[in-house]
Amino acid sequence: KSTFVLVLLLRLCSSAGSASSMITPLFTIRQDDQHVHLSVRTPHVRAEDLELDVEGKHFKMFIKPYFLGLTFKQHLTQGGESAKWDVDKGEMLISVRKKNFGEHFDNLDMLTDLLTKSSAPRKDGPKVVALDPEDSEGEDIEWDFPQVLPEQEAAEELTGLSRYGFNNYYSGVFKDRQAYVRDVVDLDDPDHTPAAQRLALREAEENHKMSEQIDHYLTDTLGENEAIDDALRFQPPWTLPPSPPLAPTR
Repeated sequence: KSTFVLVLLLRLCSSAGSASSMITPLFTIRQDDQHVHLSVRTPHVRAEDLELDVEGKHFKMFIKPYFLGLTFKQHLTQGGESAKWDVDKGEMLISVRKKNFGEHFDNLDMLTDLLTKSSAPRKDGPKVVALDPEDSEGEDIEWDFPQVLPEQEAAEELTGLSRYGFNNYYSGVFKDRQAYVRDVVDLDDPDHTPAAQRLALREAEENHKMSEQIDHYLTDTLGENEAIDDALRFQPPWTLPPSPPLAPTR
């Protein structure tokens, strides 16, 4: 029972932190007669976790810790999306089919306008389920997160080298030391990771490691460990009662 409660608490904490840690990725858009093409900068992700949702004029992409929701002026085709992960560039290349072939999509260079929050709920998304067993009908909720385009400084870092260390003095330290990066920091590519994204990436990796190694942590918490018991019983000398004074010698 204790093990189940701990697992449940860990999962709840992981879920609660996800919304506050979502990153709006840098992205570019282009189009041809049949498709809208997006290049989305998503370094340090697991490509198999990608989720796409297309409905009407609304497009949404979710892959921890990134979320991108766009609202176009023209309609897309639901089910007409595809994606490819470019490992070398750290980019997700996504194509979405237009509903009307040959139609020109307006204002694709107005990224802030495209980020306007969608008002359409995701029909096949998470449900709020009633606790009453007699009322099991779910209620649609919105599949949206707050979105803010990365600051100009972050955008510049993506095209150059990020700075780090005392007073942000260093950059390019790991350029020729890729084999040793993970021995020093918890980022795969610190030279190209904007400072604004480091916290969210660290939290996402910690949650992933926690979910993969839950048995290890639970064993440490619930299992018997003689070394820990001995350490807890240990009393340092300064906590012991003083020894009686030695008798004077003649």
